Amino acid sequence: MENILDQERLRLEAEKGFVAKTKRHLQNEIRGNPNITARPTMMVIDMKGTSADGHGDGKSLFGRDLEEISLHQIHDPYNEIPTKHVTILGEAGAGKSTLSGMYSLAVANGNVNTLAKIQLVHFISATTLQTDSTTTAFNLFFTEQMAHDPETELSSREQEAGAEWLKNNSSKLLITIDGLDQCLEEFGNKNYPRLTAMTYAKANVIIANIMSGKIWRDARVLTTSRWNTYWKMKTDQKPDKVVGLRGLDDENLKQIALSQSIDGDLMFAQLKNTSPKLLSLCRNPMFLNYTTKIFQNNRNKLPDSLAGLMSAFFREFLSSSSEKYYGQITRLGYDAMRENKFVFPHSYLSSHGIDPKQLDDFLSTGVLHEDGRDTFNSFDKSSAFSHQTMQEFCCAMHVPSLPREEVKAFVTNELNDSRMELTRHLLYGLILDDKVTKPMSNYLADRRTSIQECREILFGSLDGMMENGTIKDIQTIKLLSECGDKTIKNRMEKVQRIVINNLPYLLQNDCILLATMIKRLSPLAEVVFDQFNLEPSVIPYVKGFLPLVHLFKVTAVVIEDTYLEHDTIVGYLDILRLCHSGVISLCRCNLTKEKLRMIAQDFQMVDIQVSSLAIIDAGMSSGAYHDIPFTLKSMGCKNIQFQGCDLTRAKLSEFCTGCNDNDLYLQKLGIVDNSMKEDGYEILVHILKRSDCKELQLQDCCLTKTKLQGVLNGCRDQNIQLQRLSINDNSMNEDGYEILVDIMKLSDCKHLVLQNCCLTKTKLQGVLNVCRDQNIQLQKLVIVDNSMNEDGYEILVHIMKLSDCKELQLQDCCLTKTKLQGVLNGCRDQNIQLQQLGIVDNSMKEDGYEILVHILKLSDCKELVLENCCLTKTKLQGVLNGCRDQNIQLQKLVITDNSMNEDGYEILVHILKLTNCKRLVLRNCCLTTTKLQGVLDGCRDQNIQLQRLSIIDNSMNEDGYEILVHILKLSDCKVLVLQNCCLTKTKLQGVLNGCRDQNIQLQRLLIIDNSMTEDGYEILVHILKLSDCKELVLENCCLTKTKLQGVLNGCRDQNIQLQKLAILDSTMPADAYHDVAAVVKATKCTWVHFERCDLSKEKLECLGMGCKESQVLSTGFVSLKLEAMDANRMEEFSAIHHLAVH
Repeated sequence: MENILDQERLRLEAEKGFVAKTKRHLQNEIRGNPNITARPTMMVIDMKGTSADGHGDGKSLFGRDLEEISLHQIHDPYNEIPTKHVTILGEAGAGKSTLSGMYSLAVANGNVNTLAKIQLVHFISATTLQTDSTTTAFNLFFTEQMAHDPETELSSREQEAGAEWLKNNSSKLLITIDGLDQCLEEFGNKNYPRLTAMTYAKANVIIANIMSGKIWRDARVLTTSRWNTYWKMKTDQKPDKVVGLRGLDDENLKQIALSQSIDGDLMFAQLKNTSPKLLSLCRNPMFLNYTTKIFQNNRNKLPDSLAGLMSAFFREFLSSSSEKYYGQITRLGYDAMRENKFVFPHSYLSSHGIDPKQLDDFLSTGVLHEDGRDTFNSFDKSSAFSHQTMQEFCCAMHVPSLPREEVKAFVTNELNDSRMELTRHLLYGLILDDKVTKPMSNYLADRRTSIQECREILFGSLDGMMENGTIKDIQTIKLLSECGDKTIKNRMEKVQRIVINNLPYLLQNDCILLATMIKRLSPLAEVVFDQFNLEPSVIPYVKGFLPLVHLFKVTAVVIEDTYLEHDTIVGYLDILRLCHSGVISLCRCNLTKEKLRMIAQDFQMVDIQVSSLAIIDAGMSSGAYHDIPFTLKSMGCKNIQFQGCDLTRAKLSEFCTGCNDNDLYLQKLGIVDNSMKEDGYEILVHILKRSDCKELQLQDCCLTKTKLQGVLNGCRDQNIQLQRLSINDNSMNEDGYEILVDIMKLSDCKHLVLQNCCLTKTKLQGVLNVCRDQNIQLQKLVIVDNSMNEDGYEILVHIMKLSDCKELQLQDCCLTKTKLQGVLNGCRDQNIQLQQLGIVDNSMKEDGYEILVHILKLSDCKELVLENCCLTKTKLQGVLNGCRDQNIQLQKLVITDNSMNEDGYEILVHILKLTNCKRLVLRNCCLTTTKLQGVLDGCRDQNIQLQRLSIIDNSMNEDGYEILVHILKLSDCKVLVLQNCCLTKTKLQGVLNGCRDQNIQLQRLLIIDNSMTEDGYEILVHILKLSDCKELVLENCCLTKTKLQGVLNGCRDQNIQLQKLAILDSTMPADAYHDVAAVVKATKCTWVHFERCDLSKEKLECLGMGCKESQVLSTGFVSLKLEAMDANRMEEFSAIHHLAVH
């Protein structure tokens, strides 16, 4: 017993000593930081479903409706689950080290209730844990940290006692690891082996095991890092809870400026009006500190970029007497950044020509400062840069000192590493912005690579980021904004489009920067976003885009707003004008009956059409579902998806009743919910029946035989008819697939999509068995599954034979020669006939394409679609070789691929010739004049004839459209389709110029484009005249009175005569129908066709009145393809307006 007590006493003494020393160390750390009266906001971020794509710098995640916490709540439970590991994430200078240190000290003082039982607190910088040798966790974190001072060095008995205490009492430990991004060896990007506390390993392996709870399992862990390191962590290393540091708000900026005797209002006004880039940086405390000093020392004037700010601060640091150290300091920054090293012991300084005896001289510059973080105490005087950002700036400053080839290699390779992101911005600003370069000329003179040579290298890199005149990410915009007015002006001609597909969450700073850069880069053809995620605070900033609405094309808008109120809804409605597709999601908006009614009423006041609505809201009451159909009808929306809504029979019943009460018709119903029971699926079919819905999508629903039986029972009762059924579920077994085919049979569904279903031979055999029994018929089968093997593909063809399916699409299936051989074998055995074969797969090799042509031959397929296949000359040569061998004939070829070069397009025309193909579609191919020249050259060589050419590409310029007309002439093509081409006056002028030069004749011109303006429609009429075109189709053009006035203006000048005018546009307002009649009169049109126009009584009345006023009499025919209109109403319309209606 005495021995046990002795050991316990030793453990307690060790514990007490650790706490005391840790407190002292933390106090030393924090003492050097100014007392910040307004700290960055700490926000808990839900990281579920996020990735580095779109969230690289983390800023975009603050667009959500987040929970704000105080310092003492860091380890509070998250979603009612206790948290062991928490990570604080933020940019350079956001305050990660300060806040984590303050928190650790608060815990050590017993001031954090959640961690009241913590007895041992250990705060340590990741930079001090770096060692090339292997060691144990206890030695790395404690023994080695305390070995520099005889007073703190642990004896072997203390080490043994401490290790034993931690093993038995890890729940009483808080360990804080500051700066994971500063590990000597890059942290993350790998799976680290599992360890025990006494296993020898390298530092990063030990850190990963502590973070994942494999060492000191019950310890509380706090880590800090920049965002780029977080994205590289594997799942088991990631924290239970993420706390993001949100930048200071406008009021904070003014307060902090005032606290330093600065006119905060004046500085803020200057930031907002002349330095918007710097305004976003000043939301970061460290950069704000720099800025206030520069503002004060520079007579209330500020630079307008990060590089300008850092260069000004650098010049403040280096007095004339200390400039002699410049070269050594910048070399230190360069080498240390490449080695990911941030604390420098004497030996490291000596290797860079800095004599430790002269260290005080270097410290006097202010660029470096003493740093005790590499030891547990302050006796060993190592050094570090004043801040990591200063180290990154010194790295950028050193680059021109390198030989030219080394500069080029550094820019091409190392500078693109995520750890070099800030260095990259600083280097571009330093070299390309004259306002930064000139004041720094003394430091940049006599370098081994001249500034002009550096500029040429950086210009080459910058141009590579804007290939084909397109900026593809927000990072390039930020980088360009650092480069100064002259560089931006020189690059303006090269930039035609901004396409952002990886920034779903918008922040205030991004909006300010983007709006500024769009204006500076004008004229642009378009600005494309795949998604806007909105919350109330960004509404005023996104509204800044509204004057540029003609440029914007936003595919989807996601609204995340827990408190959704009338004023904010009105703000969102303004922003929805930027969304050309009308796809909206209401995410975690705590929707109630009252909110849904308010949304519906606000939508009724505006002319905005919503094509698809997704509701992501698990907390909605059953009663609220009754009001969703009314809201959908007010939006003009016919597609609805419920995602993660915890759907029950009661909720779906209310929605079904609402559909009936509001006479709602749906086109598509989507369910993403794994909690629904069988009875819910029966009600789901009732909804399909009541809403006359033709398409059902079930995704991640954990579909079982029981659930599908619910759908089947509903189908029996309701006698529904479906056109398309999509299943995205990898949990279904063979029995489930058998029931699925029964559902297809009962609902007479002709289009089946199986996505990510992990299709096996057994599952497909289940489908095959029922196909034999049920005699079902399919029109199209889409498979999105990379797990199927050769046997599966043979069975797939058998299924197509039994179901008489004519269209097959294989998407992201990782098609190999073996898999395609399975399809080929099936075609031989089954003697199937296909009408269309679609391939969406970038992994196929040349030999795969040869087999593909063999499949086309055996199945007698006439239409081939190749989408996102990364088509190269070699792959297309495979198709060409197959065409020579098989003597196949195609009717239509569709290519969707932006990677093909000129040579590929020449081969493409050769394929058209060999297959005698008459219809070509080029979709999203980023068609340049060079690529189109390849098509033109091929047309000259092959003497091909086309019947129809479709272009779906918004990147072509005026010259491209001239070449396009030349292609039409050489191929004797009579039908031209221009779809989603963002047709501007300039582009249409290119078509017009080509028509003048080539003397072409068109039979039909089809325009599908909602961006054309009035003057564009005037030129369109000129094109119709010059090409003697007799048929015009305007589809989804968002026609207005103004646009139709453009047609009328053109008609006055051109005296054209049309045989047929077709309008397919549900968004056209009623008053525009009045002017359609005038267009019919002006074009002497004898046949007018309305389709998918949602013709209402008001629209028909306006059309009739226009016909009377324009004297469009019954000598002409008006063909109406009407939706939801009975024969009696058609007769009534015909009688009232004296028109022959069909």
